[in-house]
Amino acid sequence: MWRNWPRRCAPRAVLPRPPLYPSPRCRGGSARPLGCNTDGRPYPEHPGRRGMVPALGWGRSNARNSVSVPALLRSVASPSGRKIPEDVTECFGTRRTLRQVADVAGAKRRDTGDMVISAADGTPLHVTALGKGAPLLLLSGGPGCVNYLGPVAALLPGWRCLLPDPRGVGQSGGGLHDLTTALADLEALRAALGIERWRVLGHSWGADLGLAYTLAHPARVAQLLSVAGTGIQNDRDWKAAYEAGKGQEPALDVAWNPEVHRALLSDWRALIKAPDLLRRLADLPVPTTVLHMSADIRPGWPARQLAALLPLGTWAEVPGAPHNAWLTHPEELGSALRTALGTPT
Repeated sequence: MWRNWPRRCAPRAVLPRPPLYPSPRCRGGSARPLGCNTDGRPYPEHPGRRGMVPALGWGRSNARNSVSVPALLRSVASPSGRKIPEDVTECFGTRRTLRQVADVAGAKRRDTGDMVISAADGTPLHVTALGKGAPLLLLSGGPGCVNYLGPVAALLPGWRCLLPDPRGVGQSGGGLHDLTTALADLEALRAALGIERWRVLGHSWGADLGLAYTLAHPARVAQLLSVAGTGIQNDRDWKAAYEAGKGQEPALDVAWNPEVHRALLSDWRALIKAPDLLRRLADLPVPTTVLHMSADIRPGWPARQLAALLPLGTWAEVPGAPHNAWLTHPEELGSALRTALGTPT
């Protein structure tokens, strides 16, 4: 029925509630309110037709009446946390869901700028994409901090750096969560962007998260780069040395969520106490570079032990650099990162 209408009668999309039937000047030019029949009474609303986008599935809509793809993405995948309907076949006339349409829309915005992807439970997760090239996931520390690694991405030309805000932090939705959920969110990001395998770079606690993700999904990680990580330790001497060194290096002032911080730290401590952890690490088939900052107030011996335990592990240092090396030694850090990562592929 809709396919046989002339082009001038194509439904006109008006966000956020597009009309259910033809626009006012169709069929002889008679004017009537949008969504009403000829006597002005509203059409009965079909529950499956709420929020339909005529331009994507009905008839011969032209560019003037089409919904822009970025506008659709903002309407169905906004950070408001609104649940996206799973089946809107009647709306589109095709076997397509709003979530799938949002993914298509996101594809046009994935090279640069901000985007929002949906976690497995529907939670909106904010991601910043910087640069173009091979995909590189950048995980910030904390845990529970907003992603502060934009200056690091600037040191890595030829890479498409993906900087997610963790759940419950920054512009991402949700709140308190465990390590299992954090790993699932990273997998949701990879799947949403259609990436088969990527490289993972983690800084500070982000290096620990990257290691946990690599253990959980080794087939999805082409390379792991641990930058200023703490290793798999829960040692009193290490903590004493760290506490004694506080205030001796440049501080990094970033927003964070203390509840997320405590929950993830608790889960991480449980992970490193698992009886099979050392065996899993010794069998990990992923090339891993452990990059230590020689002036870091965090002792490097646990990270060095980790590099020795991994079958494809490599140890490297940036001389004279503190924990947040890009603040004081950007050239040295950039050179070390590019050497470790190699040519973007």
